[in-house]
Amino acid sequence: MGTLKELFSSLILGDTLDDNKTDYYSLLSKVNHQRNETNKLIHETSEHIKKLKKQKPINLSNEFDDYQINHQIIRLQSRIEELTQQISELNKIEQKINTALLEDKIQRTTIKHYQIELELNQFKR
Repeated sequence: MGTLKELFSSLILGDTLDDNKTDYYSLLSKVNHQRNETNKLIHETSEHIKKLKKQKPINLSNEFDDYQINHQIIRLQSRIEELTQQISELNKIEQKINTALLEDKIQRTTIKHYQIELELNQFKR
């Protein structure tokens, strides 16, 4: 089993995988794991922002500290935006995997249909 990117690339390129279903579900599992980890990072970052906002000085006597805290908050908010974009990308990958899995199921069903047709045709002889 390769990396998520390798497996996904092989599905996109239409390469034959040894056990498509296992690979599809393995990919879905990896996508879900990455999404969960990313959500944890978003939560932790949000909590850190809350703590920083509580640290902000009530009086503006120390503008340098206020500037540093604001700068940190802005950086962390940008990080949350990046992580949210990653989740969006993971959701797109998940949709493509689900589509590929459905197409694989349709193809297998069609092949079974043709096999049955062939057997019926041979039986008629």
